[in-house]
Amino acid sequence: MKPREYSIRPVAAPLLFILLLALTIVISEGIGGLKSLFFEISWLIIVPLGILAVVGVRFRTVDLLRALWHSIRLPEPDQAAKDAEILNFAASAAISSGMMVSVIGVILILNDIHDYSGTPRRMALVLMGFFYGFFLSEFVLSPMSCKLAAQKGKI
Repeated sequence: MKPREYSIRPVAAPLLFILLLALTIVISEGIGGLKSLFFEISWLIIVPLGILAVVGVRFRTVDLLRALWHSIRLPEPDQAAKDAEILNFAASAAISSGMMVSVIGVILILNDIHDYSGTPRRMALVLMGFFYGFFLSEFVLSPMSCKLAAQKGKI
């Protein structure tokens, strides 16, 4: 029996992107801008929970966690196909979750449209919700899914 392969590449590319994005924000806005612009904790919680809720309709949460683990610790080819399907579905759910957060944010803005002073910050939060969903989909989950789909062809 051959030893299991491990690969950190699916994690390294998104981390590098996050570091470059954070560096850009720090250079343009200062260290305080990183906290106030980029890390809005409510959207950081809502988007992943939305992904879990949508994926939970079709797959078990344990299956999603196993698929995430298998994207680092390469599984057997038959398991890789199932995990790739789960991660591909999760990538679609991430986009949906980000869009739902954006729609909720726009509703909140329109609900209190007379307070013009808070509109720019609320609009930034709306866009951050979409960004988190898009980032998780295109830079984390989709590459992991593609990697596992490629693993399916290996013996």
